[in-house]
Amino acid sequence: MGVKTQLKINGEMKDVEIENGEITIIEPEKKTTGWERAKKGTGYTCISLGAGLCPEIDSYVAPDNVMFRTANYFTNEELAENINRMQTLQRKMFRWQAENDVPVCLSEISNDEWEKWGISYDYEADDFFVCRHNNVAEPFMPYFSLKRKAKECIEAFKDELTWLFKEFKWRMDG
Repeated sequence: MGVKTQLKINGEMKDVEIENGEITIIEPEKKTTGWERAKKGTGYTCISLGAGLCPEIDSYVAPDNVMFRTANYFTNEELAENINRMQTLQRKMFRWQAENDVPVCLSEISNDEWEKWGISYDYEADDFFVCRHNNVAEPFMPYFSLKRKAKECIEAFKDELTWLFKEFKWRMDG
């Protein structure tokens, strides 16, 4: 095993290993989150609302570039499944709120005359709770006009919400 040190190469500090007079640049480990771009000619997965997960081969052409640019491009299938499941739950909950409650606008979240209720999860108690939102907005979950409506939504989606708060991963390196 050689000596590890740093050298300035082309104006940039690099980690190197020196052994038997040879210098080897130590490349930093590339993290794999599942969101990185695949090498040309290798596979990735995208999400189609009609078809679910769609395996693709990245040819570095316009459709692949669009998928990557719009964050509908996953190099890890489990991540693609997680994101698809989370987004489907989100859309179903927004629809449930629209079908079962009156409109609640984020732009009026600081208006104390309106009650706005949201769903949260207490990890210590291992249970959901409903909390009133004033002056705080969390735009990825629906809001409800009544505490009772938020509780009904929890019951309607309890299994999926449990998965979301306990198992969902939005990256695969942690």
